Amino acid sequence: MTVILLLLIVFIFLAVLTIINIKLIHPQKQLHDIFVAQGVPSEPFIPIFGQLFDIFRAIKQNKGVEYFNELAKKHVESALLTDVLSRSKAEYYEKTSFVINILKPLIGVHNLIVSKHAEHERARRMLNPAFHSINLQSTDSIRPDIQSNTLTFSIIALSAFGKHIIDDATKKLNEFVDQSVIDRRNGKSSSLCSGQDLLDLLLSAVDEQIRDEAVTFVLAGHDTTSNLMTWAIYMLILHDETLQACREEVDRILPNGTIPTYEHLSDLQVIEAVLHETIRLYPAGPVYTRRCIREHTISNSNGTLQIYIPVNTMIFMNTYVLHRREDYRPNALEFDYKRWMHDPTTNLKPKLAHPFAAGPRNCIGQNFALLEAKVILAMFIQRCTFELVPG
Repeated sequence: MTVILLLLIVFIFLAVLTIINIKLIHPQKQLHDIFVAQGVPSEPFIPIFGQLFDIFRAIKQNKGVEYFNELAKKHVESALLTDVLSRSKAEYYEKTSFVINILKPLIGVHNLIVSKHAEHERARRMLNPAFHSINLQSTDSIRPDIQSNTLTFSIIALSAFGKHIIDDATKKLNEFVDQSVIDRRNGKSSSLCSGQDLLDLLLSAVDEQIRDEAVTFVLAGHDTTSNLMTWAIYMLILHDETLQACREEVDRILPNGTIPTYEHLSDLQVIEAVLHETIRLYPAGPVYTRRCIREHTISNSNGTLQIYIPVNTMIFMNTYVLHRREDYRPNALEFDYKRWMHDPTTNLKPKLAHPFAAGPRNCIGQNFALLEAKVILAMFIQRCTFELVPG
């Protein structure tokens, strides 16, 4: 009996190893070998664990960021990332299930961030008009009063206060959005804009999608702008000449505390350049992930570099590192807003690589976020002085 039990245990152990090899190790090794054969820089293949031990070692030494930055410098090719994110490659990729599963409890399943393919295209077509320039211009009537209102929207961190706080915050946000929809449908509220706002466009959708899209807009919109404003003000504190250039521009275009309107924004060139340089160094979304669902080939713009991408390849795009590479911008580690000013010889402005992703899944609200940030930063500079708290 003991021998039979021992044989059964050995059989089960070998069966488990075989399944792990077939389902996990062998596919990983195949993908690794495909890229090595194409001359793609690669880390040594270690079954199951990969570079996990190196990652833990780096984190233990407080060098986690440096470790990932070095990986990205070795493997990132900006021209290929552009092709991956392009509209022509949209059908070949989808967002990873890992990211989607993290976001679903907060923002639901019927929204631009987690929806896929046809559902995403329908939602994008429905919401695009809210972010066209004519509708953005109509938001001119919504002006922040930074003397009497708080411009922060506090999100309680899971790591600090626990899951029940997040659940409660999510419930309250959903209730707020649901009530806003009911009030708009019953004529108890109206848009503060002269054109159609996001809620107007969403009313043609089903209730669940309305709520999920509205919650997504509130959370994603807040995070993007607050992150940008935090780093922009920090950069201005560290670079006094840049701050003075901003003050001179604001005093010239918005004299005597004039509230900025949409017409003023195109003249705030220094403010805009400061925001672009801030996004370059501190992007709101520093890493994008995609999973290949159809085999294909990616290439750079002139076709001199091509790489075959098999199904189930996971692609991680690190714009934080990309924007700091010397081959992308000279003196890439330095804060220099002037790199985003108009070129006097061509009257053109340089473009950021991928601060809000690119292609059909880029950030739909990026123009709104930049417009909002320009208004708020200009008003802060009008009314405030900045200094770092000691320590």
